[in-house]
Amino acid sequence: MHLTLLIADLVPPKGFLASPLPPTLDRLIQYAELRGAAPCALEDAVLTAFGWEGANAPVAALTHLADHGAVAEGPWLRADPVHMAVSRDNVQLWDSHVVNPTPEEMAALSATINAHLASDGLSVEFLDPARGYLRWTDAAVATTPLWKMHGASVFDQLPKSSPRLRQLTNELQMLLHDHPVNQAREARGLYPINGLWCWGMGTQTIYPAPALMMPTTQVVARLALARGCAMAAALPLMALPTSMHDLKADPTTNAAPLVVLHQATRELRKQSPEGWYSAVAEIEQQWLAPASDALEKGAVETLTLILPNESATYQVVARKRSGWQRSWQSLTGRVRSHRPLADAK
Repeated sequence: MHLTLLIADLVPPKGFLASPLPPTLDRLIQYAELRGAAPCALEDAVLTAFGWEGANAPVAALTHLADHGAVAEGPWLRADPVHMAVSRDNVQLWDSHVVNPTPEEMAALSATINAHLASDGLSVEFLDPARGYLRWTDAAVATTPLWKMHGASVFDQLPKSSPRLRQLTNELQMLLHDHPVNQAREARGLYPINGLWCWGMGTQTIYPAPALMMPTTQVVARLALARGCAMAAALPLMALPTSMHDLKADPTTNAAPLVVLHQATRELRKQSPEGWYSAVAEIEQQWLAPASDALEKGAVETLTLILPNESATYQVVARKRSGWQRSWQSLTGRVRSHRPLADAK
């Protein structure tokens, strides 16, 4: 088996935390092939792995495919619940990682939103509390992905090419300002859900998908974007198990599963150091250590780690070592120094 683990923010970006590498990763890079690449967010890394160009990828259509389970007429815009923090000179946006909407809240908000949109022949549906979808029949519009908006200035990123979408964004902010859902949230000390961020326009006429950037026979993921990319590529898709021990790989001799792990990213975007440490420890215990053991025992022939973050991206490729290599490693491991990840080229 040739196993690829795409683990976003396992190594945190500069300025978030200073922390040692997970022990298994620290050991692997002492003998693995190590490469550095440009900074990359989780979503950009997933799109790149599946051959999509991030700026042109139909993200709304891909995630709708994952959420809906089948191709549905579009084109679609994502319309995601956010909090817009208004100050004197700026409006900053906080996404669902901070807002954490519930299904009940989004059902109540969507009823109000759709009553407002009905006269324009528009409607929004929330197949997941964090992800809304708006069928958009106007001309294609360039938008800023939500993952690039966290804490960013809304004024600077509203779509310049679509006055209608800019107006809609403003209307929804006013509509939701005093909504009972938000009054209840504020009473509990939570951010109100006072806007929708519309982005990622695309149609589900997305076949054939681009060529994969790596040999992959199966995709294992919880992330909606990764699942949608797999479905568009007609690849077998498996729900993410708790541990690699429960990974049911394609039984063929050339099985090459791609596993996408984004737990650390969720915690990082919540600005939760404690949650990030916990997520990294879980990934180490449930995935990295078992994968390394499988490599040593020969159950995995090649282990590739793709480690994106917004300061740098690293790729670690480890292959099963022969007996003499393991012995040599045991003799020299205490004195050999490895290149820090920051020095990878």
